[in-house]
Amino acid sequence: IKNTAFSQCYRREAGSYGAHVRGLNRLHQFEKVEIVRIEKPENSYAVLDEMVEHVKEILTDLELPFRVLRLCGGDMGFTSAMTYDFEVWSAAQEKWLEVSSVSNFETFQANRLKCRYKADGKSQLVHTLNGSAMALPRIMAALLENNQTAEGIKLPKKIAEYARFDLIN
Repeated sequence: IKNTAFSQCYRREAGSYGAHVRGLNRLHQFEKVEIVRIEKPENSYAVLDEMVEHVKEILTDLELPFRVLRLCGGDMGFTSAMTYDFEVWSAAQEKWLEVSSVSNFETFQANRLKCRYKADGKSQLVHTLNGSAMALPRIMAALLENNQTAEGIKLPKKIAEYARFDLIN
């Protein structure tokens, strides 16, 4: 089962309030697009790869410099079996900023939801996967920062097709 949703997100920050947590680095309210998959266990890691490729394709279409990081166990939440983070280059801050994360939770969420399917007459837990396809404010900032020219901001080809113009000046 494939699902997608637009979600309004709220974050309460704890800790320091210095320069490194200002602006788009630590918004308390932002929007993102979620992608969710419910799969049979034998398909879940192939589906995780599909979801990673999907997010890569979006970032490639947006013509943004990005990298993909496979997180080690200490950097993942305890609910995740495997997580990939996607980061775009912030030209203004001269650092990489996370814009997406895709994870396989295997049966962790399904167990709590009692989400099962029948195979050979036996009830089995499904695997759940989800990703934030894009954290929209950081994507917008990256588009503006990475596409500045002397004439204005050059839109990526895919956006220009929809906008019917290719330059913001």
